[in-house]
Amino acid sequence: MPTLFLLLFLILVVSADPQTFYLKNHHSRTPPVYDVESGANLYLASNDDWMYLKNITFKTGNNTYTLEKLLVPNDDGSAASIPVAGDFSIYNTNNETVTRRLTGFFYITTALQTQDPTFHVFVLQTTQSVRVTGISSTVVILNTGLINFTDYTEPTMTSYVTNINQSPNTNLYFHWGMPYDDWKSQTNNTFFQNPIVYLVMMRFNTHVSHRFFDHVEPLQVGLDYWYFTVDGPVNMYMENKYVRIDNYNTNTTATSTTGVMISTYLFVECSVEIRPIEYGVGVAGYIITTFMDDDGSMLDIELFYDDFYPSSYNDYQCNNIGVLYFDYQQAYSVTVRRYEGGTFYLQYFNFAGDVWQTSTVGNKVTSTTPVATTHKNGSAAVFAIKFVVFVLMASLLS
Repeated sequence: MPTLFLLLFLILVVSADPQTFYLKNHHSRTPPVYDVESGANLYLASNDDWMYLKNITFKTGNNTYTLEKLLVPNDDGSAASIPVAGDFSIYNTNNETVTRRLTGFFYITTALQTQDPTFHVFVLQTTQSVRVTGISSTVVILNTGLINFTDYTEPTMTSYVTNINQSPNTNLYFHWGMPYDDWKSQTNNTFFQNPIVYLVMMRFNTHVSHRFFDHVEPLQVGLDYWYFTVDGPVNMYMENKYVRIDNYNTNTTATSTTGVMISTYLFVECSVEIRPIEYGVGVAGYIITTFMDDDGSMLDIELFYDDFYPSSYNDYQCNNIGVLYFDYQQAYSVTVRRYEGGTFYLQYFNFAGDVWQTSTVGNKVTSTTPVATTHKNGSAAVFAIKFVVFVLMASLLS
């Protein structure tokens, strides 16, 4: 019997989820004690005024910490961290009004990620050069409150990503959310990729093609946190800023290019004007993921070509993950309209040349990846572990 109880204990602690704790939600002088995974690392993403941060401490195990150690990055620019000991409490002596205005948050990894030398965390305070050199890396980006936040139509936190430098032989993926213990195999939360990989259904087989973009538009990632994975060296530059689009229209800076549109809150019609080569062949398209609020919500995407080639209109309702649409024709613009509420992640692309013209079966191609459930309450592995625990407990009681 003791052996069985020991097995149950080991199963229960074998895996845990990463967690976030927002400062604005913790204003009690007698806080609750949170159960976190022992051996994980704790980070702080905040550019709140030190006048208020100095009134916040946290306790893990037998140690109590102030926040200044977490605000100073490591020599390589990565974020400083403190290991947690299985429990976590936040003490805040600010009044409730001050606390509600705080934008920062704690981020706690899993113990498995702490032990992985290819796992990195960066906090974007003002500007940040992010550079990794290994053959495989995962980099978590924790945003802080926008320095020049102007109105409610803007995201409160944004990474403005430019100067992405990667080899055409590497695969770079941007992901929303936070990485769970199965992040190296879970790929249904991608919102940007380079190169773009697609499948063309031919008459007798399926053709896999890749397209690498050596030119990428500035990427505005209006999320509190996100991460990227890469199978080789890469470096990029990030800024804590939001660039407002005049009249909700913007222009690309090249013909063969790719960029993103992301909306998790408010959104109005937005159009990206592309610079196609006149009368040249090419490919234009997008990869779209949507999480619409209800049956009445809808996202409309239009690719406009020219007066002699009809525009393509596609409507997306409910949930769609990684839907790829492209056409063997350069586009003059891509326009996105959202009706009612919902979240979407869109990567658009355009390039000159007939690199993708591999079949005469048809022109317009739509490809949908299997719609899997994204993480909300932990990984499938954790569910399986809990199921095993349930079975073992049932056997104990029988």
